[in-house]
Amino acid sequence: MANNLLIVFGGTTESDVVFPVIDTQDKSLKSSGLFTQDELDLVKLDVLQFNLLTSEPSINFFANKNSYFDNSCQRLTNKSNSWFKRDLIMTKKEFDFQDKTVLEKLDDLLKTIEDINWSSLNYSENSDGRGMTVEAFNNFSEMSRELIVSFLEYLENKKNNYDKVFMLAHSRGCALALQLLSDRSVNTQDDTQLIQLADNLLTKKLKRIVLLDPVSKNATNTFSWSTDANNVVSPANAKIVKLFSTIKDENKEIHIISKAKSAKIINYESYADLLVGTKQANKNNSSDSPNMSNVYVDIADMVHEGMLSGDLYKKGNFTEYTKIISDSPWNTTYVGDRDVDLEEMKKSKALKEYIEGNKSANELTPGDGDPLKDFYEKIEQKDRRRAFVHCLARKVQLLS
Repeated sequence: MANNLLIVFGGTTESDVVFPVIDTQDKSLKSSGLFTQDELDLVKLDVLQFNLLTSEPSINFFANKNSYFDNSCQRLTNKSNSWFKRDLIMTKKEFDFQDKTVLEKLDDLLKTIEDINWSSLNYSENSDGRGMTVEAFNNFSEMSRELIVSFLEYLENKKNNYDKVFMLAHSRGCALALQLLSDRSVNTQDDTQLIQLADNLLTKKLKRIVLLDPVSKNATNTFSWSTDANNVVSPANAKIVKLFSTIKDENKEIHIISKAKSAKIINYESYADLLVGTKQANKNNSSDSPNMSNVYVDIADMVHEGMLSGDLYKKGNFTEYTKIISDSPWNTTYVGDRDVDLEEMKKSKALKEYIEGNKSANELTPGDGDPLKDFYEKIEQKDRRRAFVHCLARKVQLLS
């Protein structure tokens, strides 16, 4: 099996990485991450993670034991597996990596981080994050895309290219991950209508996108995206989902894993419903839905925080987490530790009311014996429930 690459975008509060971190001194495990080293080695997966929306931005790389970078003199990282950390800005001289283009793109991204000055402009003592400006959305995604594509092209030229690419993102990082696939920056809502998928190695090799609870702002709106960003980011992301869903390739998938539980303090507002083509009070009459044959909304039985860590699968929160990096097709929907049986869902009277446009997703009242009831009641927040019901309805309609 050929080597694959997982590209990760952390959210606002993320500074950890999804792969194991070993102490360079005593070789002990400092951080277990979402995946173990054995899991990554088994599927021959390298990981490139961007944490750009945090006060401690970093870019990190993990090479599996069969990787080109783990078995050659072309070392990609320094000893700490870090391309960049704010407290130690590395220069080209600190890398034993000889591709000029990749290093130039890395420099461009580092300059963008400093120019936007994320921590001082977008943080305060009273908030985990003040949202995202249009400038940050465009510049972070554009510079990251150029770095990733130049990296993939370098390997292609070396005849050591990755077979497939997977993408995983959490929270506000989902916005950047989806914008990577766009062919243009967007500054107004009108710009979103012009978006097409970029024609490059990333979009060609991309097999699966997994979005962990995509959110746009916190519950109070005090530190939301700027007004301009609210008018741009969500529709731009939705356009990418719709375009990606129309690619005539059954092996390409989008999974949105939303949270099930409400937090005690802050519940960040999700835009998963907009990504799948519905909105508040919508009675299944949206014409903006993507082709749902390869788009899925799953539910993790947990809160928003911790989804990009081992918390995702602990206590049965989402037992099928390894499907994120599986080379095999993932064409099922999961809620916690349960597979949703679409044939059974065809029998749901409540879901039928939604499909026929009689009730919106949050007006449904599944009764005892209705196969939708347990799943519906598990999802505590209306925006996540709306996305799940809409996606489920489309899946059932595709069976007809």
